[in-house]
Amino acid sequence: LALAALRQGAPACVPAQDEAGPQQAAYVLFTSGSTGVPKGALVLHRGMMNHLQAKIADLGLTAADVCAQTAPQTFDISIWQMLAPLAVGARLLMVDDDVAQTPFALCETIRAAGVTVVELVPTLLEIVLATVDDRPDALGPLRWMISTGEALPVVLCRKWFERFPAIPLMNAYGPTECSDDVTHCILRQAPDAAEVHVPIGRAIGNVRLYVVDAALRLAPLGAAGELLVGGICVGGGYVNNPGATAAAFVADPFEPDSPYPAYRTGDLVRWRADGQLDYLGRMDGQVKLGGCRIELGEIEAVLDSDALVRRSVVTLSEHPLSGKRLCAYVIPDWKAIAALLAEQEKQRRTAEWQAIYDYYYSTAAAGGGDDPAFDTRGWNDSYTRAPFPPEEMRVWRDQALDKIRALRPQRILEIGCGTGMLLFSLAGQCRAYAGLDLSPEVVGRLRGQLASRYPQWSHVSVTAGDAHDLGGFDDASFDLVIINSVAQYFPGADYLRTTLELAAGKLAPGGHIFLGDLRALELQPGFLAHVQLTTLDDGASAQQLRAGVRRALEAENELCLAGGYLDGIAREGLAGRGAGVMHWLKRGAPSNELFNFRFDAAIRLEPPAAAPPVPLAWSEALA
Repeated sequence: LALAALRQGAPACVPAQDEAGPQQAAYVLFTSGSTGVPKGALVLHRGMMNHLQAKIADLGLTAADVCAQTAPQTFDISIWQMLAPLAVGARLLMVDDDVAQTPFALCETIRAAGVTVVELVPTLLEIVLATVDDRPDALGPLRWMISTGEALPVVLCRKWFERFPAIPLMNAYGPTECSDDVTHCILRQAPDAAEVHVPIGRAIGNVRLYVVDAALRLAPLGAAGELLVGGICVGGGYVNNPGATAAAFVADPFEPDSPYPAYRTGDLVRWRADGQLDYLGRMDGQVKLGGCRIELGEIEAVLDSDALVRRSVVTLSEHPLSGKRLCAYVIPDWKAIAALLAEQEKQRRTAEWQAIYDYYYSTAAAGGGDDPAFDTRGWNDSYTRAPFPPEEMRVWRDQALDKIRALRPQRILEIGCGTGMLLFSLAGQCRAYAGLDLSPEVVGRLRGQLASRYPQWSHVSVTAGDAHDLGGFDDASFDLVIINSVAQYFPGADYLRTTLELAAGKLAPGGHIFLGDLRALELQPGFLAHVQLTTLDDGASAQQLRAGVRRALEAENELCLAGGYLDGIAREGLAGRGAGVMHWLKRGAPSNELFNFRFDAAIRLEPPAAAPPVPLAWSEALA
C-alpha cells in the first residue's frame, strides 16, 4: 500500500492478491542473535504449514482439545499455539501475559479452563512444579506439557514425571529461522538414572538434520558438532541483511539438488545411539584450556544432573596469578538438600541407637539368669538414674498387656520387640507372632531363648531390621502391630508417619496399631521442671530453674508427640483406608515418669462409629 499514491487520488481499494503460495512470506520475527543486533528472520508459508502439521500429528490434536496460547505474539512459538488448534477445530485459550508469568494463576487457569495442551519454557515449568498443589487434578485434564526455548534439565524432567507420571512431556527444539521447532522428543517416563541430557528428539517431517564439523563434514556418531538443518522448514534468510544471510544460510552440502538452503544453527549437538539428538549448548560455549577443547555445556549438564543442584553456569575466567581456569556457579536445590540432611540424620540416629542397644544387650546377655518375660534392665528413673523398682515396672508392663489383650489379637507384628517383655507374655495366646528389632544382638539372643525354652512355638519368629524393614511380611497378614516404648527413639515425626503407613499396609481390615509409652509433648516442660527441681540446690532461684528447663528442652533428642498428632494422621487415613484413634492415660499407677508424663494409643483402621467424648481432667487421671 503506497500512501503517496493514495494522496494523489489513486483508488483506495487494493486488488486482492492471489492465494498465498508455499514460497511466499508468512511472517517476520526478529531475533537478537549472538551479537545482540536484531535480525529479521523471514519465515515462509511452506515452513510454517509444515510445522503446524507436525504439531497436530505428534500431539494428536483434535476438536476436543483446549490449547493455551501462553507466548506473546513477538515469539515464534505463538504462531503454532494460535493456528494449530484452529486448524483442527479445537478451542484456543488466549492467556493474559500477567497470568502466563504468574505460576499460581497459570495453574488455576489451566485447571479451570480445562486446558489439554500447554507449552512453557523450562524456567517457568520449574516454578510451576514448585507451585502446583498436591491435588491429583491440579492441572485438570491436561494431556500434554511441552518444553521449549531452553535446554530441558534432566532433573526437571524427572521432577515432572514424579509429580505427573501420566502426562507425557514433549521436548521441542528449533530456531526461528527454520519455522520454529524442527525436532520433537516424546517422553512418557522419566529418563534413566544414568542420563545427563534430555534428548531434543528426531526431525519432524520434511526436515533433514546433519551434525557437522567446521568444514561442514559429517561428524561421527556420538561426536559433538554443529547442527545443520535442511529441508522445507528453512526460511528465506534475514530481511535486508545479505551478509548475515550468506553466513547462516548455505547450500545443502548433502543434497545438491535441493531447492531449499540449509541453516547453520550454531548449536552444538550429537547423535545418540537411539537416533535422537542431544543438545550440548551453543558453539560459542566451546573453550580451550591447556590445549584441550572443552564444552562448557557438557560440564553444566553433569552439574545439573546432581540432585542437589537446581541450575549451573560454567565459565572460563582468567586470574592474574593462576591464569585461565574453569569456574562453576550453582544454584542449590534447597529442598533436595533439606531432604538429604534429614535422611542423613535419620541414618545417623538409627545407627546410634543400634550401637547403644547392641552394646547393652551384649553386656546384659553376659549376666545370664534373667526371666525373659520380665527383663527390665536399662529402664532407669530420670530423677535418680537408678533402675525402676520391679513392682512398678510390672504394673507398667501389665497395663500395656491388658490394653493389647482387649484388642483380641491373633496375628501380631511387634516393631521393636527388644528383650521380649511383651512377646513372651503374648505369643502363647495367638496364632502368629513376628518380632522385629534394630539390634541383631538382641534378635540372636531371642532366637536362642525361643529355641531352648519354647521349641513348640513354631508360629513365632524374630528378625533384625529397622521400623521400615517390613517388606518381608505379607500385606494384610496381621490384626495388630505393636510399637511399644519405641517411637521415642525414632529419628523424627516423618519417620514415625512412614512407619505407621507401612504398618497399616500389613494389617487386615479392622486391625489395630498399638503405640505404647508415648512421650507427651505438652507435658515435657512440666516433666523437665520436675526433674530439675530434684537436682537443683535448695537455694536455687526461679531463673536458674527456667534456664535448666530451657537447656534440657534444647538437648532433648527423643521424639515427643502432641496429643492431637495421631488424630491428624487418622483424619488423613493410612494405607488408603480410614482410621480412628483411642488414647489412654495411665491411671491408678505408681507415681513416676512412665505414668505421669506418657500415654498409650491405638489406631484402628476402618473405625466404627465414633463414641461420644468422655471429659477427663488430667488431675483426676493422674490421681
